[in-house]
Amino acid sequence: MTFGPFPQALQDAIQQNFLERAFVEALHPILAYREIADREEFPGRIGDTITKTRVGLMVPNINPLPSNINNNFDNGLQPQQYSTEQYTLAIYQYPQLANDINLIDDETTIAAFAMKNAENLGIAQATSLDRIARNALFNAYMGGNTVITATATSATQSVDDTRGFQTVVVNGTVQPVSNTNPLPVFVNGTLRSVIGFNNDLVNVSSAISTGGTSGSLIFSGSFTGTAAQAVIGQYAPLIVRPNGRTTTAAIQSTDLLNMTSILNSVAYLRNNAVPKVRGAYNLYLNSTSMNELFQDSEFQILNRGVSTRDPVYENAWIYDSFLDVRFIMTTETFVQSPQLSAPVAVAQTIQRPILVGKGALVEGIFSKGLDAIKNMSGNTGQMQNIPQMVNVLGEDLMLEGFYMYLRMPIDRLGQIISQASNYIGGFTVPTDVTTNPNIIPTSSYAYYKRAVIIETA
Repeated sequence: MTFGPFPQALQDAIQQNFLERAFVEALHPILAYREIADREEFPGRIGDTITKTRVGLMVPNINPLPSNINNNFDNGLQPQQYSTEQYTLAIYQYPQLANDINLIDDETTIAAFAMKNAENLGIAQATSLDRIARNALFNAYMGGNTVITATATSATQSVDDTRGFQTVVVNGTVQPVSNTNPLPVFVNGTLRSVIGFNNDLVNVSSAISTGGTSGSLIFSGSFTGTAAQAVIGQYAPLIVRPNGRTTTAAIQSTDLLNMTSILNSVAYLRNNAVPKVRGAYNLYLNSTSMNELFQDSEFQILNRGVSTRDPVYENAWIYDSFLDVRFIMTTETFVQSPQLSAPVAVAQTIQRPILVGKGALVEGIFSKGLDAIKNMSGNTGQMQNIPQMVNVLGEDLMLEGFYMYLRMPIDRLGQIISQASNYIGGFTVPTDVTTNPNIIPTSSYAYYKRAVIIETA
């Protein structure tokens, strides 16, 4: 590992090969959601948005070829135009900066601070990345499900969350909702059309902690909407709630995570032919949801006769792959506190486990940018007169979009060093509009169909 022109005291404090190892190991234990992201190199620059195209399948032909048209060079056949859809991907920087270290301190203090900085930078960077991936996933899969917040007879209805009602996919391209591009939605079970929306200047959504945005939806015609009525987009992702609850506000204290909800979610992914992640679907949940599952009678019946010495019960844990589900416990789940002051009160603490299949997330990594940083770090070319660009931790810290940087002293007394880490990348959630019952008879019309949120108390 190559070091720049640092004082001998600093080099002793760094403890070569040990500091580097501490940073890398801190990245892995708390990452959860990023695992299901398909990674690809991002060829643009920071701030650029790249449009990707996903090609759909052809509709299977089940009709025999009539003999009376099989009489020409084309045999009477017409080429079938398969459909396409688009999604966008952008990248940004997500840096972390640790406390500066003064070289005047004794070597033991320097080493302790350097090690703690490295550990904390790794944990903070990993947590931020996990939350970026989680937020992208939930923002897509919570969209299109909301409630009316005030009783009114009008074409404009106030709703708790406008996510999923702002755009519609037309010929594979995302377009804003309008008179020419209406979005079909069900209001209390009645099909209507959304042609516009407005977000509130002051966000009062009960789901504000999970990215919800309160506002109003503009429909194609006037009707009487009643507070707490469900508004669900025709192409909205599936959200499973125990005991047939139709909205978050309707969830009661007895609506706990159970095997019925999990199996219904698995069936939905299977019906949509969603690929598994290494042989199973990932269910991300916290300890509260796990404890609820252990209380479920159906789960207990499935595991009847299992000894308490079995790891399933001994460690209060479940098989790595149980009925095609891999249970992954994480503290980074979305937990919504009761919102009694919201326009439509949510009386319970809401847990949101999410069952995910392969391809639900796409991550763009700015690997070319990291190569540029590495090249500039070698005091070569036009950067040779900028000594603070020296990357003293070297090439090995360029890890899947992460890098760590230790800057040499640039203060007048040459005493202060700083440690920072950075991630350059971004996540997007691609749609599967082209997969519909014409292609797979058991599939849904949902735009997003590779994950299912399970809302419970």
